[in-house]
Amino acid sequence: MASKTKKIILTLVLTILIWVWADLSGDSILNNKVATLKISPGLSRDTWVTINDGESVEIYLDIKGPAARIQELQRDNEPLEIFFSPPENMDKQEYQYPLMSLLEGYEKLRKMGLSVDNCRPATVEVKEERLTTKQVKVICIDEHNLIVDNVNIEPPFVDMPVRDSWSGDRLTAFVKLSPNQIAQLSTREIAATPYIEIDPQRYIHSEKNVAVSGSTDNIAKTARAISGPRVGFIYNQNIADKYEIKIIEKSDSLNTLQFIATEDAFEMYRRAVYHVLVEIQEADITVDSQDIIAPITKQIIYNFPSQYIRADKIEPLRDRELPQVTVQLTPKPTQP
Repeated sequence: MASKTKKIILTLVLTILIWVWADLSGDSILNNKVATLKISPGLSRDTWVTINDGESVEIYLDIKGPAARIQELQRDNEPLEIFFSPPENMDKQEYQYPLMSLLEGYEKLRKMGLSVDNCRPATVEVKEERLTTKQVKVICIDEHNLIVDNVNIEPPFVDMPVRDSWSGDRLTAFVKLSPNQIAQLSTREIAATPYIEIDPQRYIHSEKNVAVSGSTDNIAKTARAISGPRVGFIYNQNIADKYEIKIIEKSDSLNTLQFIATEDAFEMYRRAVYHVLVEIQEADITVDSQDIIAPITKQIIYNFPSQYIRADKIEPLRDRELPQVTVQLTPKPTQP
């Protein structure tokens, strides 16, 4: 009787094992597995690539293969990362790239005996741009992106791959130092790697370091000038809705704006969007009997960086009248 019972139990165990083996050896599908498609880090520095206007994009995969391997993939906490390199035979700057052609050779899944059955999205927009090597000026900044005072940078210029359209102030690279590094500048040089921000939050770093050291060359305020300063306006929403504003006359001193500043304050002010501002208030607007708006003449406001004003590093020339700007307000056409 005991022998018969053992045979029955053995038969049941073998049957269960056969069922489990059959289940694990059969194909299964894992739907909506998240993966990250990234730009390959091995691309040439002279080629700038974006995927859907960024450096990475999430994609969703339906993965097919042996059930045991699918379960192994589900237990694996490591994210799926897939790296993209542009095809060498692509001569278009923008194109839709079919992802399945890339996923067919994804080594991690291939080694597990798995394959991608479907992918969402099916394509991504790829943009390629050839960069041009140009000489850029190097500026030292702190962790708050403010220019660091009193430093020498050697060499002051480096060659970097940038967009061909970049010129003037845009040709600037930065070295960022921590507070501890800045504190050491008076006693030793700090080696730092310049970088440029080619796209928002996407950077290219120089292949060579520069040496940053302390200096006293730019402590004193000296006479500075900006040719053709940019003029901005301050006004309320009511004026913005009703009128268009046009400069019709300005002081000769606005052709070349003069002031005094330290070198670091001058560099920050030079890069401002607007160098001077003109404030227009509703009380300034006068209309004659023929509904013609009289021109408005106002003194400019220097748009000096506030942190450098507080540090007494920048100010207008003393004993000089403030430049003036005359503007004409024109009513905007009424919407039908």
